[in-house]
Amino acid sequence: ITGCDILWTGGSLQEYEGTVRFGNSIQNWGPCERFNVSDCYIYQAYDAGITTQAGGPSVMKNAYFRDNVLEYCNMTFELFTGNGGDTGFFNTFISGNMIRYAGLGLGSQTPEQERKGTFIWGSWSRTEWPYPIENFVFENNLCLLTSSVSVNDCNLAFGDHSKGNIYRNNTYIIDT
Repeated sequence: ITGCDILWTGGSLQEYEGTVRFGNSIQNWGPCERFNVSDCYIYQAYDAGITTQAGGPSVMKNAYFRDNVLEYCNMTFELFTGNGGDTGFFNTFISGNMIRYAGLGLGSQTPEQERKGTFIWGSWSRTEWPYPIENFVFENNLCLLTSSVSVNDCNLAFGDHSKGNIYRNNTYIIDT
């Protein structure tokens, strides 16, 4: 997915529940081999700007999120693996992105306060530890003015550097 402008996504009203539901700007569901999002402008997402999710055993390999501008999303990047079996993230690169005002605008309306305004939200529901996250690199990103936390999930935030999980050369300007 290259060179797209994606504006005002998510927050649909579900008649059978009577509540506003989440919605993402760009989402991959299930196993993934080579997922590339570059040079996109993503503005005002009720939930995630870019997300990969899996409902069951799932391996995500070779995901690249480069040179995007993401503004006013509840969560900028949201990464989930599934349960059991072959599950994990391998070779995930988030680089050269401008992340602005996470958790504000349309992204401020979600009721889930613990996730609001994150640069990256990672959730791994697999019961074995450690979760298989290898060669995860978050580098050369500019992260400006979020309303909450920068990263949520210790395994992702403080990843095993021997497995190539690295945060480097990022600029953070955070307003809590």
